Amino acid sequence: MAGEYYNYTEIPERKKTKAEIRKEMELTILLSEQKIEMSKMMNELQMIPTEWRDIEGMFPCKPRGTKVTLRLDDDMVKFYRAMGTGWHARVNGILRAWMLARLAKVIEGDGDEDWLGRPL
Repeated sequence: MAGEYYNYTEIPERKKTKAEIRKEMELTILLSEQKIEMSKMMNELQMIPTEWRDIEGMFPCKPRGTKVTLRLDDDMVKFYRAMGTGWHARVNGILRAWMLARLAKVIEGDGDEDWLGRPL
């Protein structure tokens, strides 16, 4: 299917569930906070905002962490490690934003089911 593209205007609209609406709102808040921080970095500081070093505290309900082994691209790891202490939490925050976008059905794709075919 290389070279093909999807016309997303043909996807029929459906009413979102309450859970999807809550996740979309959580995603909106998270992304707006990150947009503010990125604007500060780009316009004023031209460096990493000091607030990013405290990103762990930005999430009031911190889920219990699970230690995993994960292979990441070398350049990406170097980029985040260069930001200093707390780089794991920054990567987690980015992955959380993507997860919330998927759960809110803001981003849809083939992987909207688990390996058993159950909806996420």
